[in-house]
Amino acid sequence: MIKYEDLYNEEIKKEFLEEIEHIPTRTTMFFSLRNATKTERQLNKDLYEMNIDELAVVLNGAKSSTISSVHNYIMSFSRYIDWAYGKGYIEGNINPLSQKDHVEWGRQFVTSYLNTILTREQVIDMLQELANEIDQAVLLAIFEGISGEGFSELLNLKMKDIDEKDGLYFANLTDLNEDERTIEITKKLYKLLDQADNQLEYINSNENGTLPQTFYSQLYEGDRVFKKSKRGKVTEDNLLTHLFVNRKFNMFKKVFDNHYLNARDIRKSGICHMAYNLFKEKGKLETEDYIKIGNHYNTIWTSTNGKRYRNVTAIKKILNSETVIDTYKVDMTK
Repeated sequence: MIKYEDLYNEEIKKEFLEEIEHIPTRTTMFFSLRNATKTERQLNKDLYEMNIDELAVVLNGAKSSTISSVHNYIMSFSRYIDWAYGKGYIEGNINPLSQKDHVEWGRQFVTSYLNTILTREQVIDMLQELANEIDQAVLLAIFEGISGEGFSELLNLKMKDIDEKDGLYFANLTDLNEDERTIEITKKLYKLLDQADNQLEYINSNENGTLPQTFYSQLYEGDRVFKKSKRGKVTEDNLLTHLFVNRKFNMFKKVFDNHYLNARDIRKSGICHMAYNLFKEKGKLETEDYIKIGNHYNTIWTSTNGKRYRNVTAIKKILNSETVIDTYKVDMTK
């Protein structure tokens, strides 16, 4: 649902958006314009009033995860600015963005993944680059804490293992050693898992980082959310192994043009996101919060005098890193 009140100079932007007849395009343009709102308010300028340096500030603030995402922002902003000139909202007809190579100039605004913790917004941004709900579900599931030894919690997951209660969703997970635990997941992840469970054709175009959706693989039917491709080696039970996730991340590296992307850092990013939400609620993190995070992400255990408990120090070490502090602009461990 489009909430025009979220936009800077909302009446003009509403006029622009409502002239776009194709609803998905209108929605995409809305989200692009909404991401510019914070900087527009800081500068007290609409996008069409900005020079190229000010537009660069807007793009930096968008914290895009991929060059494709940056390109979409630039295209959306450029279309809006051209429209504003055509309507006479500003004198002249030279769009500052028209003089830039959108791809080459835009590269400077891509958030580097090297030693970087990703925010949830950045991960959601990445999902839009993936054509298959299966791939989207893998990425978001690991971010939200579904993993297990050899990714067994992820690979063993069935839709009947997910319960809904009062609008909240809970995943009942089973590890390789048949250890069981339950965590809360978001509605978005629930929907992606449901879509992945029903996907029996896989679009292979993403393997080359392109989106012409012409080559499909058939998947075996089964009760698990993630299913084996019929292109692969036939096994007696057609169940997936950890190699399934490894192949996904090899593909993700190509799609996102990021050699350093890995499941471990996606999981750490989820830990930091959960910690930041708890920090915002209370203004500090206490032992009970670290334990809550540890239980959700099944972090390592330690023992003293025969008692077994979550290693809080390991979680603090993650949160106390320079990268996390730079990402969230706060040291959550103090």
